[in-house]
Amino acid sequence: MISLNEVSLIGNVGQSPEKKQTKNGKDYVAFSLATNEKWKDAQGNLQESTEWHNLKFYDKLADLVSNYVSKGDKIFCKGKLKTSEYTDKEGIKRKGTEVVCKEVIFLGNKSSKNEEITMDEAIKRMGGKEVPLERDLIGEVPF
Repeated sequence: MISLNEVSLIGNVGQSPEKKQTKNGKDYVAFSLATNEKWKDAQGNLQESTEWHNLKFYDKLADLVSNYVSKGDKIFCKGKLKTSEYTDKEGIKRKGTEVVCKEVIFLGNKSSKNEEITMDEAIKRMGGKEVPLERDLIGEVPF
């Protein structure tokens, strides 16, 4: 049976990335991302809702994010959902869900008033490595 665990988000960084370590000593960066939804209610009034997502980045992506991302920046990220258990300060077991990110593109910052940067600039910021888009791989699918 086929399954899929993939999340794509575009939003604004809630706080500057914070470097942390797992219990096994692996470095990662964590922060929250806000996504907004706007709609008109039955009376025609504009409504808005903000959803907060907990993000984690590991390895080289963690280094990149910690150097280039700040509170208020707009980013695109892609990853998978991961739910984990932890014990809070009062000793109560809890569950939390986060997005473990494998890709990120920088879309703007506070000083640019969320104007999107070009793909070339994003690639340059990501160390010059271009990640192929799905549409570019269509001819390479083996079935």
